[in-house]
Amino acid sequence: MKMINNDIFKNFKTTVRRCHKFRGMYVCETDMGTKIIRISKYSPEQVEMEYRIKAHLIENGFNHLDQLYTSQEGTPYVKYNGLIYVMTDYKKGQTVDFYNKEDIKNAMQILASLHIAGQCFDNVPKDLSLRKIKNLGEVYDKRYRETIKLRKRIENTSRKTDFEILYLKNSNIYQEYQEKSKEYINPISYKKLIDTAKGNKSIAHGEYTYHNIIKLDNDSMEIKGFEESAYNVQITDLVYITRRIMQRNQWDVDLLLTILEEYNKVRPISADEWNIIKGMIIFPERFSKLCNEYFNSRRRWNYNMFDRKFTKILGYKDDYINCTNEILKW
Repeated sequence: MKMINNDIFKNFKTTVRRCHKFRGMYVCETDMGTKIIRISKYSPEQVEMEYRIKAHLIENGFNHLDQLYTSQEGTPYVKYNGLIYVMTDYKKGQTVDFYNKEDIKNAMQILASLHIAGQCFDNVPKDLSLRKIKNLGEVYDKRYRETIKLRKRIENTSRKTDFEILYLKNSNIYQEYQEKSKEYINPISYKKLIDTAKGNKSIAHGEYTYHNIIKLDNDSMEIKGFEESAYNVQITDLVYITRRIMQRNQWDVDLLLTILEEYNKVRPISADEWNIIKGMIIFPERFSKLCNEYFNSRRRWNYNMFDRKFTKILGYKDDYINCTNEILKW
């Protein structure tokens, strides 16, 4: 990685005294304090969207974030030699611990606060205003059909790989939970939430997971990774992070209740949202994703990778089933 050209610092209206490279970014001592400058892989329009979303959140009382600094041209980035550079404050911290119950509770409350502040956002750049919200009911229907088709394809295969043998032995239980999930989430029920999100102009974070939740040295938390933020059904953030926490904690039902309760205390979950949450958590997401990858793979001989992934999924199969059966009682 080359050092940054001094014109970039000037465009950010700052004077740099020292600068060193760290994990793909630059840590710079400036006349404005310690800053982070990094190259963004996103388009100028997307960076502008991130800046406007953060400004909206701050205006509505959500301060657990790092705002982008603006350039001399007023843009939240500097374009130099075809690359997009962004600058933020440097703060010491570490990623949140998903094995620590207090960290988890704080992360859920902050997410709920983000969602409250993320309502009524109407300052979208023109080029991004027509971005479609994905209907997860349709996605889950497609994954379910792929599971059935893949089983038929494997059954008709004479010489089966280790993955295919594992699949035939274990896919029935996952297919059963795909079917149970459809009782709560389908294209029609999910479209209701999409319509609500559009009507409320609701922003979802899009990548709310441990590496974007930073616990600072003063024990407060800061949220990063807003590059994917957009109009969306907000509870997708909640389910996205809940799945990952549950996978790290043996699908602990009591912990699941704590996660949902902490979020609900700050931002109440509606009845429609509650059904979708149940359906999304019940849905065997990693199994279905693996089926999709194998179903669309052109390299059947590369089965070792699929075998390893499926073996890992089967490692928490019993915990997942026990937790899912408890959810179905709610």
